[in-house]
Amino acid sequence: MDQIKVKDAMVPLEEYTTVAHDASLYDAILELDAARERPNSRKSEHRSVVIIDDDKKVMGKLTYHDILRGLEPRYGKIGDVKRMRRFGLSQEFLTFMRKHFGLWEGSFRDLCQKAVRMNVKDVLEPPGPDLYVDEDSAIEDAVHQLMIGTDVSLLVTRGDEVVGILRLIDAFYVVCEEIKACRS
Repeated sequence: MDQIKVKDAMVPLEEYTTVAHDASLYDAILELDAARERPNSRKSEHRSVVIIDDDKKVMGKLTYHDILRGLEPRYGKIGDVKRMRRFGLSQEFLTFMRKHFGLWEGSFRDLCQKAVRMNVKDVLEPPGPDLYVDEDSAIEDAVHQLMIGTDVSLLVTRGDEVVGILRLIDAFYVVCEEIKACRS
């Protein structure tokens, strides 16, 4: 069998949910809800929405993690919260951090009401170079990138253009199919 490439497993950008950079967080959440409700759709399995600029160029992807982090702006004082998750912090330290930085104080409902008016570009973190993979890369290279990184999806590129999303679930399905083919 020929080498499996990222483009063989990705979800093409035109099939993925996108919202404009000036959309509200509320709008992005509605789009995620709509995608999950589509029956028998690969879209229903995604955990992010792609943010595009006025020229339809991809600015990044807004994940569940980004949305939740956006509810509590004090996370910005801590540093790179996304990278911290990999350290296996103790419950005691997590409790200390929450109290020290005043995280999630006040009304949860008030935080959610503010989120309705928030703009997606205000909570979007620009993707780093580790979140891109070329469409012609071998699937095992992308699997490695997903395993080592902190995200569950990668932006797939053709030159300088983003043409799709490779999610961990897509890579997992490819692996499953290969394992089953080995038994035959």
